[in-house]
Amino acid sequence: MKFTVGGSWLATCGWCGRRWLYALGMAAFMVAVPAAMFADTVILGTLPIADVKIVKFESGRIFYSGSQGEQSKLFSNSITISITDEPALNAAEAIFAKTIKDQAEADAAAKAGKPAPKVDLPAKWSDATDNYLKALRSTTKAWLKDYVALRLQICADNCGRFDAAVAGWLQQVQKNPAEAGKRKPVLPTDPASTYLKAAMADLQSLLGSEQRVPQRQLLLQFELDICQAMRDDAGMNRVAGEMQKLGGDNPSPDLAAVRASAKLAFVNAAIQKQDFKTASARLDEARPLVTGADQQAELEFLTAEIHNGMAITNAATTADGWKDAALDYMKFVADFPAHAKVADALLKTAQLHEKFDDAATAAQIYQSIVHDFAGKPAAVEAGKNLDRLKPTAAPAAAH
Repeated sequence: MKFTVGGSWLATCGWCGRRWLYALGMAAFMVAVPAAMFADTVILGTLPIADVKIVKFESGRIFYSGSQGEQSKLFSNSITISITDEPALNAAEAIFAKTIKDQAEADAAAKAGKPAPKVDLPAKWSDATDNYLKALRSTTKAWLKDYVALRLQICADNCGRFDAAVAGWLQQVQKNPAEAGKRKPVLPTDPASTYLKAAMADLQSLLGSEQRVPQRQLLLQFELDICQAMRDDAGMNRVAGEMQKLGGDNPSPDLAAVRASAKLAFVNAAIQKQDFKTASARLDEARPLVTGADQQAELEFLTAEIHNGMAITNAATTADGWKDAALDYMKFVADFPAHAKVADALLKTAQLHEKFDDAATAAQIYQSIVHDFAGKPAAVEAGKNLDRLKPTAAPAAAH
């Protein structure tokens, strides 16, 4: 038999021919397989690291192999990935990278007082969310589900897709409840939201099978949050009862904190109903149970909310009453400057300054909110209030 190799004829037969064919086949295999094995891409901003194989996502790092051996990159908004057989993921990551860039430009414009770029950011975040949901449901790679879950929650929170945020968060709870507890989804403000009902169904489905205490603890805490958002008192009582069972008669410090969370949830529920007398009594019950910085922060914020509510509902409230409530909010801001509710606390502080006729200070606080919390709901409201106050606040500020 004859073969053409490099333009010349090679005659082979018997064992020598078979050996040559084997060698030729192995050479072809060695050339072809790496191209198939290393066809993924890790993208650092706009710089692609191509021809790699992404092997896992662990401890917040993306691990990949290539010509330089195994390497890893820390998960961040500036890093995206592309995987050959994951089209939904690739579409989502491309949209995510562009939207992150657009969001940064919009935030920078807002801080500089310039017109925002003409980009429909909620629509872009929603588009990315849909594709990440597809990726979460279609992939068979366990590590990729964990990666997608983090991205999904970021996108969903930015476009108000609570259903998708919960889907991503539930995936995180099962893998790493300690980390998931730091980034619970943002709850809708409408108690009749269909997203709340859908999330409750998904949550209860997982609770039906999840028996590990750390996961169950976090799921019950979030179920309580949803009941509170839905203003479902019966549901809150039911979930609080389940939370009290965790750990038996001698709960660990973590489980004791869960029970304190249940008490604080009832304080929140009373505040939402503007029943500030009951809220105050509930807060006194919760106070000795509170442990840790997170619960202490919530305790201080709720104290300010109760005092503010009492002042608003009391027709006889004096300037000193308004000032006391403002001081409660400022104490919270001073004690917990990195807390997620700082913008809301500052907004209410400014509003209270208006109550006791200090428009100049109110305007200064509104201005700081607009600058430091660009894009947040509190900043939008602060901007409107600032525009309203400018004619009266400007002379006082100039003086």
